Amino acid sequence: MAATSVLISVTMLVISFIIGVFVYFITDYHVIKDKKKNIEDVFSFFVNFIIFIWVGKIIWNLELFISDPLAVLAYPSFSGAFYIAFILSSILVVWKLKKGVITFEPFVHTLITVFIFSSFIYEFIELVWQDNLYTWRYLALLFALSMLYLIFSNQISYNLMSGLVILLWGLGQAILSITLPFTTVFGYLLDTWFFIVMILLGMFILFSEIRRKKVS
Repeated sequence: MAATSVLISVTMLVISFIIGVFVYFITDYHVIKDKKKNIEDVFSFFVNFIIFIWVGKIIWNLELFISDPLAVLAYPSFSGAFYIAFILSSILVVWKLKKGVITFEPFVHTLITVFIFSSFIYEFIELVWQDNLYTWRYLALLFALSMLYLIFSNQISYNLMSGLVILLWGLGQAILSITLPFTTVFGYLLDTWFFIVMILLGMFILFSEIRRKKVS
């Protein structure tokens, strides 16, 4: 039963990611070569994130891992592992930015685009296939952000678009986390403080871009 549940979840994630990449590919105005590079960077990010989730599970249950490694690896993933993966992924992204491996503006824009559309597909499958009625409010938020992206993504700068979407996503999720029994991101139960961090990150990107435009 547990193996079936994991298989279903992985299938949903793969389908969602493929559709998210496809939407980015057909809507972004850059040349194919640049879009392929951006997709490769984002794919690498998600692969590393999944690896870091496993690392997070080990760190969170270090004593048990020492005595029975297979028991820890068999544990379902949880929010603590997600937070550790987020921190480690952020550190890796900062390192790649400093080394010039990735460029901030196109990377974040591609990441946010794939994330929003992948999340929409994932939550839609949850609603239709898994009959998860709690997800429709989050689905409505993702739909609104998707429409915002489709309308304005090629009309304003990448940083403005990314900052605005991160800000609105964090704000919407923070409200949902307070008004609903729980809210999830790809099946992970996350706390309100995480969404507040996303709000602050979105504001930082927005204000940095506005200041940059004023200076230039």
